[in-house]
Amino acid sequence: AGTVVKYGVRTDSDAIDGENEVTLRYKIGEGEWIQPKAFNISVQTAAPLLSIQAITIEKGYLEPGKQRAVNFEMKNMAYSLLRNLRMSLDLNNIPISPVGSTNERIYREITPREAFNVTYLLLADADAASKVYKVPLDIKYTDNTGRNQTQKPTVGLMVKEVPDFSVNLEETTAYYSGQKGKVVLSLSNRGSSDIKFASMELLDSEDYEILSAPRIYI
Repeated sequence: AGTVVKYGVRTDSDAIDGENEVTLRYKIGEGEWIQPKAFNISVQTAAPLLSIQAITIEKGYLEPGKQRAVNFEMKNMAYSLLRNLRMSLDLNNIPISPVGSTNERIYREITPREAFNVTYLLLADADAASKVYKVPLDIKYTDNTGRNQTQKPTVGLMVKEVPDFSVNLEETTAYYSGQKGKVVLSLSNRGSSDIKFASMELLDSEDYEILSAPRIYI
């Protein structure tokens, strides 16, 4: 006959992923303690082991036709070694390209709790629309148990073009002091992106009196 004994256990927060050795002992009556051969329990972190702590874009955003550095602050959240890390940006169907290298980064080992940076030099197409582009990341590595792990987070990269416009005097019928007249101004968009919610306002001056509404919404 045999007896089954069950224990409720909690894994320590600092436990290392992989095989962890567990020992036990028992005694019969008043006899000596007997310690059988130790056995292993597999510990596996349920949450993703690699975390993106922050994303920093040079000057705050990508600008069409210009190169900018994009830095990913990463951290190994596990208390164990990660090996053969491969990280790449999925830029398919996105008007952003890597400059000077491929979009894949490879690291042989990431030590426990290590923080590190992954930096890309990216170029937004000259005609890229101003908006936030959702870029999938493909992260692959081998954990301490020898298992191949994959994480596929998505990050947002802002592309924004600084407005480039000009204002010109097209026509005027005001030639004499005290005479009512009309002044026609034009606003031209010289950039590649749309200008939205624009307005023009004619400011007060001692040289003229504004007879119509000074602000015009375009």
